[in-house]
Amino acid sequence: MAAAPVWQRDVAGGGSRGGGDQTGSLGMPIKSFEDVDQITKTFSHITDVSMEFRRESDLFDLLQSTSKEDTYQQHFQGWPTLLRPLSGAVLELPTMVQEKYNSCQTMCFIGLFPQIRRAWASVDNSLFLWRYDKTSDVPVEYSGEDQAITAVCLTEPKAGVFLPAIRYIIVLCTAAEIVMLGVCPSRRGNSGDDWEGVPEDIILQPLPLYSISADNILFTSCVAGPAGRIFLGGADGCVYELSYNASESWCQKRMSKSRLEWHFRSILPTMPAFIPTFGNWGTPAIAQLAVDKERHILYSLNVASGIKVFDLGPVGETPAKLVAEVSNVYAAAAGAVGGKELFRGAAADRKAASIKYIVPIATSESSGLHLMAVTADGRRIYFSTHPLSKYGTYNLHGGARGVMTKAPPLAVAGATTGNATAAGGAATGREPAYYRRPETLAAVFARAALPYSAGARGATGDLSRSAALELLGAHYSAGCLLLSESAGGAGSGGATKFLMASRNTTVPTPTVNTHTGSGHGIGGLISGHVPGGLRESVTELDNIVPGETTALEAAPWRPVLGAEVLSARAGPGSNELISAVWWPPPRFIVMSTAGVMELEKRRPVELLMQILERNSPDQLRSFFQAYGAAEAAAMCYQIATSGPPGALAAGPGGGRGSMGGAIGCSPCSSSLGGGGVSALAARGAAAALDNPLLVGEARMPEDAALEGGYLHNGPNSSNALAGGGASGMYMGRAVDPNPGPYWSMGHRGLCLYISRLLAPVYDKKIVVVVGGGKVSGATGGQVLKGGFSEQTLQVLEDRLNALGQYLEVSLTKRQQRGYAARTFAAVTSSGTYGAGGASASGVAPMPAAGGAPGGGYGAAAAGGGLFGFGAGMAAGGVDDPTVVVHKRRRLEHAAQQEDEMVQRIRALVFRMAEACRLLALLSAHNLGRLALRELGSGTLEMAKLANMTLRDLVQEAEGQDMATRLMGGLVNEQMDANMAGTWTATSRGPSSLGPGTGGGVAASSSASVDAVAATLQAAAPSYFRQEDRKYYQASAVLRNAETVPPGPERDAIVKQAINLLLSVPTVVSLEALSKELIKFRYFEGIVTVSLAVAAARDPEGKALRAELGATCELARGERRSAYNYILQTLGSLFLDNISSGGVDVPPLTSTERAEAKSAMLKAALTSTDKFFLDELYGFVISNCKAADELLSRDAPGLESYLSREGGLVPPGSVTDPADPATAIVTAAAAALNAGVLIGPLTKAQVAMLELLCSMLVRKGRFLDAALVYGALGCRRSGPGADLSVSLDSRVAAMQSAVLHARSAGASALVSRLDSDAKVFGFQDAIVKRLQERQRNQDGGAGWRVGGGAGAMEGGPEAAGPAATGGTALELERALAELSGAPLDLSELYNAYAQPFGLWDICLQMIRFAGGCGNGDPPAVVRTLWDHELLRAHGSCRTASPIGRLERACDAVSNLGSSLYPDSLTLPLMHIAWRLESLAAGLWKRRGSNGDGNAAATATAMGEAADRSSELIVQALKTAAGGSGAAVRQVYEALLSHSRGNLVAAGTMDPQLSTPAMRVQLLRSAAAACAAAILDVRSAALAPVGVGAAVAPMAGVSVAGVGVTREAGSLADAADRFALEARRLGYSECEDIARRLDAVRTQAEALR
Repeated sequence: MAAAPVWQRDVAGGGSRGGGDQTGSLGMPIKSFEDVDQITKTFSHITDVSMEFRRESDLFDLLQSTSKEDTYQQHFQGWPTLLRPLSGAVLELPTMVQEKYNSCQTMCFIGLFPQIRRAWASVDNSLFLWRYDKTSDVPVEYSGEDQAITAVCLTEPKAGVFLPAIRYIIVLCTAAEIVMLGVCPSRRGNSGDDWEGVPEDIILQPLPLYSISADNILFTSCVAGPAGRIFLGGADGCVYELSYNASESWCQKRMSKSRLEWHFRSILPTMPAFIPTFGNWGTPAIAQLAVDKERHILYSLNVASGIKVFDLGPVGETPAKLVAEVSNVYAAAAGAVGGKELFRGAAADRKAASIKYIVPIATSESSGLHLMAVTADGRRIYFSTHPLSKYGTYNLHGGARGVMTKAPPLAVAGATTGNATAAGGAATGREPAYYRRPETLAAVFARAALPYSAGARGATGDLSRSAALELLGAHYSAGCLLLSESAGGAGSGGATKFLMASRNTTVPTPTVNTHTGSGHGIGGLISGHVPGGLRESVTELDNIVPGETTALEAAPWRPVLGAEVLSARAGPGSNELISAVWWPPPRFIVMSTAGVMELEKRRPVELLMQILERNSPDQLRSFFQAYGAAEAAAMCYQIATSGPPGALAAGPGGGRGSMGGAIGCSPCSSSLGGGGVSALAARGAAAALDNPLLVGEARMPEDAALEGGYLHNGPNSSNALAGGGASGMYMGRAVDPNPGPYWSMGHRGLCLYISRLLAPVYDKKIVVVVGGGKVSGATGGQVLKGGFSEQTLQVLEDRLNALGQYLEVSLTKRQQRGYAARTFAAVTSSGTYGAGGASASGVAPMPAAGGAPGGGYGAAAAGGGLFGFGAGMAAGGVDDPTVVVHKRRRLEHAAQQEDEMVQRIRALVFRMAEACRLLALLSAHNLGRLALRELGSGTLEMAKLANMTLRDLVQEAEGQDMATRLMGGLVNEQMDANMAGTWTATSRGPSSLGPGTGGGVAASSSASVDAVAATLQAAAPSYFRQEDRKYYQASAVLRNAETVPPGPERDAIVKQAINLLLSVPTVVSLEALSKELIKFRYFEGIVTVSLAVAAARDPEGKALRAELGATCELARGERRSAYNYILQTLGSLFLDNISSGGVDVPPLTSTERAEAKSAMLKAALTSTDKFFLDELYGFVISNCKAADELLSRDAPGLESYLSREGGLVPPGSVTDPADPATAIVTAAAAALNAGVLIGPLTKAQVAMLELLCSMLVRKGRFLDAALVYGALGCRRSGPGADLSVSLDSRVAAMQSAVLHARSAGASALVSRLDSDAKVFGFQDAIVKRLQERQRNQDGGAGWRVGGGAGAMEGGPEAAGPAATGGTALELERALAELSGAPLDLSELYNAYAQPFGLWDICLQMIRFAGGCGNGDPPAVVRTLWDHELLRAHGSCRTASPIGRLERACDAVSNLGSSLYPDSLTLPLMHIAWRLESLAAGLWKRRGSNGDGNAAATATAMGEAADRSSELIVQALKTAAGGSGAAVRQVYEALLSHSRGNLVAAGTMDPQLSTPAMRVQLLRSAAAACAAAILDVRSAALAPVGVGAAVAPMAGVSVAGVGVTREAGSLADAADRFALEARRLGYSECEDIARRLDAVRTQAEALR
């Protein structure tokens, strides 16, 4: 049963939890930093919490859901203004420029080049450039042209055209020609680039080769395009592209211009541009060109408000193509959403609706809207270049479906979504591709002009009254629209006032956005994720700027991080809450006729910073209410940790990281404007985070449900408001019996800040290819370097260290204050918590100016604080002591859980800071070289490094291992340098490594490895642990052993290093160690250390527990990775080259190789790791083919291993049975006697069992070996070549079993095994016959009825139902069954031999069995012989009768010899009768026509009668064992008149009575007598004892019969046969009689 929650346990003994008691419970050991699983869970918690808050919304969605009421809103009264000037006065134009302007004769233009922080002015034919941020800068003048300058632009040149010294080129358009000027850094004095890369001093280098005629075209605008392209707009209404190349050839000019469009006027190039147009064929002049450098689109605006769209290709390098044009913008705007009311009908309105400014919309703001146009009175029109159906609809309740978008790695990483493409393009040196090309230009949305009061300025203006705007200039970037309007009355030069509209990121009030279906109220305040429309705050610059505005530009975006992470080209996006973490505030440069002024837009975080510096509790509380407590808390964390060092004390003991005893970061690491974060603002932010009235406290679910308005997202659930409101009901969701707390807003703000802090870098790769390009899979041939710049790593480390130190100090203060004091006010009542303010809660109030405590937050007490703490206590009874105690315990438990989570977050923050420090250190010492040294080129490990992200390095075990290897490479490099004495420091400063704080990696060669390890451990303790330090100490000991000559002293040093390594097996690099130990010829050390590493990787022994399934396999894989070094080294000793992945063994003599092999096997066989022994035995037996080595050493557990791997006992367990011998005997006996067959077995398993038998024979256990061989012979067969069992192999196994059983003296077993072997022989014979029959069928022979090879068609009439035939399907089935397990004799006979007509095998089975069971065995045998004889006789239908008879006789000879002298299965008289019937043509066959066919056969046989008799007699003699007497006796019986001696006389009698049959018998009898006389004569001439061997007949023994008696019997028989022949009286009978008389005469002579 699970333990009850803390708050439900016994109240007694609870006491106060505070002070030092909590330090121990919350203190996290160093292992917390090493536990990557815990770090992963912590980051998942951060991600889950941060996803609850507002996310980046597409501008299309915002405009679509905007209502008229919430379009514009007034800035908060009393708050700092949103727009502030950076200087108190306008920087006047340089005197040189003013003097030149006073003498102007033709025209004058003024503009800005923010890329190089220069302002420019052209007066007639002179061009001036000067720094607009320096009052003392002397302008650079160029006056090399004769005509007046009409347009100027600055661009980066195309690659490879100019020298590298020319960083930019300036294009000057005059009335006569177009020229280029190079912008080069000056070499005067110590001129150089500032921290932003802008040259301090420049010179203008004329490029005389780059000039071209204007061709009577007055160019009015010029703009830089992608990839160094330049576009010009002319007064003739055409757009031109200016091309330039490094050289000139016949196919290309060095400089040329081309027209992008054609119309009527363009075909009259000689017509002066100032001649007025007539009719409708004139084209308005180009007023502005704008380039979308992300989507690669060019827009042109003419003076008649016509807009054209040109496609520059996916990468901005293809020729421009006109794809769309809008000539009547007024009509297009009227058809847009919201345009019907804004654009309607009067001529004056049309004049005010003329377009004055166009600007592309960044991809980070919208994927569906691409261009914004601002009218003369401030109205805005949003255009898209995609058809409406492709990106969305105008449904007010549905969002647009964007195109070409990609989700950021983190849910809150909206600030980086627009930067991925730009960063990718920068890496390759080309413009990033954007494949969705423009198709049209459609007005999608129209937005009203900014409302403002003509007489009021600043944040206090009344937006309910508005006056018409008359714009002088406009600029839009990052969601901010800056407009300038003439103020008039400021002297002769006029004056300008500025209006700005920017995204309003505050939480909407409950009355706003009601059409979206979401009421926000306090719920929106808590959750932070606010859908809804585009709300903008309108503000006016307090100061009126003298002069008329001539140019408005935004200062270049330069994020705090390096360009490899955040691209300045893409910009920060329009969400200021996200971009404020890494991007500085937007700055605008205003150029007027009076001078230059820089303006800065305050973002919410800068507003909060100003409020904190003012020490205004009311404004601070209203800020938290406006932006939501979580967002405000995230800003407070940024401010508190971005202050100057020392702003917040780190407390006793200092903190981690490089900041010592002070919390803060350097100014270059902060992204906050307003001159940076002051110490007062940092302390105020820390105080706000420590005030529960502002950031709340953690609550358990039941308390959050009771306290109105404090329901928000829990850690494992969605928004509580959507799940049941304030009722506390969890409708439709499972109730968690032990739920986690509802985190406080301060905790949620922390998670939000960290997620935004890590968003740009966390999923970036830590290495890149040198020179750019894409990292390939194997990185073969590519050189890697660190993926993050030193600036990025330093800034990120500073910010993370400051945050980690702040969290450490904050937790310490919270623990010292105790949970009871923190939760007392929340438990008692709402009045107590509110009226007492911060002092009642035990929280120090916000410090006043100078650090003195000021007023608290008591004004929030009216509603029980900002979140209404205690509002639900009235119903529960605040005076009930049990309720109070239980609630206090719940609050303490929630606070404790939150503190524990903050501890884990702190561990993650420090881990991340350590990762940055480590990467900086490795990059400073050539990370690519270290990786190549440790990982090798083209290896899998190198590929892993090439694709490893910062997230992997921090959170994943592979990242930890990779860091360890790279640090090992650094230490090894140091050891090599110390031994060689050639190391020189490669870097100085914070990224250096070595003893002390100065010098590089070992400033001198005498620097010790321990000092280097100590430095690494101090820099990254969670990566370089104490175990790593001891490992490298052992490595240093091994290096020292290299200097000692071979001998006992060196062996002792190596053993010392091995002992050190055995104490830290978790960090040992077996690959490097194996190479070292092989070099020292200490092979047994490889075994010892590898086994220790394997045990450390599986400390719980899961590899030995097969029941764990996948967990067991994973543990075995970990162990195998350590065993591999033992096995590969051992394999190299056994074989010359085992594999390419093995450890290379240096050349050894045969003696050394034998000694090394013996040492390794001796060390390995002493191991108690049974899983290792199994792996060792398998490798030595299967890979090394060296089983004899194991058998000769009596390897422990080998017998059990062989029986398991061989399949004799159940596999899957590495645990030896109590008695392996008993287990083997039991399994083998069960296979032989109980029919529990083993298998199917593979060839490898069979080899294992054969090896087991060899082992048993070596031990003298012959009976066990016989049982195992018997089990092998009886095993089951399986499909495929590897599992199939040939019957030959079964017979061989049974024969081996018989041999070993005889050696053991087990006669009963010998008999059993011998019988089994013979049955296997029958099964083998059947299989071979059926296979032959199957081959004949495949060859088209058409056999279908029973019989052996060549069975005759139709078969005999006597075949009966037993011969069912053998179709292809039946043969296949039978062969499959016979190829499986062995079958018994009766099944072989009844199911296979007899059905398939294998009559000879049937007869052999009957002889082996001694009978055929029930019935009449002689009749069965005679029937089988009939089948066999007819099969042989009909096997060749094309042969002559004598030929077919010869086939039948051959069958008798072959089969009879194997059956002799068994009278049951060899009935010679019946066989002779059938053969004589065949010879006489009297054996009736199926399909015969009776006597006619018989007569024809007889006639044919008569021609060779003598030959047939010779064949028959010879066949019978062979079947009778060579006994002629036995054959003679057969014919005596057949010719006898005594019917009682005949078997089945009723069947024979009709044929024996025919004359033809009797003549045939007499002829054969004569032949038999002739053969018999030869035997008698041979016996008479043979030595004594030899002639006595006469074959018996019909069971009559003739052992005592002599030659004389046999000769007498033969003479009598011949006489009787001659008499019978003469009695018949046929002509041929006389010849037979004469031959018989001759035999009689010879026999009588031998009496």
